[in-house]
Amino acid sequence: IVDALALEPSSVLWDLGAGTGSVTVAAAMQCRAGAVIAVERNKEAAGLVRDNLRKFHLHNVTVVEGDALEAIKSLPKPTHIFIGGGGNKLPEIANLAAGLGGGVRVTVAAVTLKTYSLASEILSGNSFDGFEAEQIAVSRTKKIGGSVIMAAQNPVTVFSAVTRDNTKGAER
Repeated sequence: IVDALALEPSSVLWDLGAGTGSVTVAAAMQCRAGAVIAVERNKEAAGLVRDNLRKFHLHNVTVVEGDALEAIKSLPKPTHIFIGGGGNKLPEIANLAAGLGGGVRVTVAAVTLKTYSLASEILSGNSFDGFEAEQIAVSRTKKIGGSVIMAAQNPVTVFSAVTRDNTKGAER
């Protein structure tokens, strides 16, 4: 996920649906001259993000507890957005991202078919350029009869694209 984000040292990342902070921590280590804003609605998970930030001595992260759509209205403009927990709000979040102007890299992690469908449709649409998708899968050994197979676990598909500057040509 961090590789798909293509972060720079001065990037400003919104980590929406930060969970326990694994992407937040990894991104903060890469964006030491920038900032990471971790938005998480689950109070316990937000507490774990804060614990992980202390553990890794990271001071370039702000943790915001609450709903992503509400929280992002007051955040500084990002260069990158990671949507790890958009759920049914993915279309609204993506539309908001597209409205920020060109050049914002948006990355979505999808584990459900609904998110897979929404992310691929939205990020390959007219508001975005450079659509990419990668699927990450982990397999574990499992014994079946006298044989051992590699049984696939829950795959994650990572979608990325960059917001398009829709002001070009609007003056015509």
